[in-house]
Amino acid sequence: MISGLTTKKIDSIEFGLLSPEDIRKMSIAQIVVADTYDEDGYPID
Repeated sequence: MISGLTTKKIDSIEFGLLSPEDIRKMSIAQIVVADTYDEDGYPID
């Protein structure tokens, strides 16, 4: 063990899901085009 290192035990972890509304509130960009690539395979800005 490394000298001076403090260890702690995690008792539990909880996971949850965000609602679509909460995800929209946290977003930083608006998606205006659903496509990611054009018909030639190039990324869409």
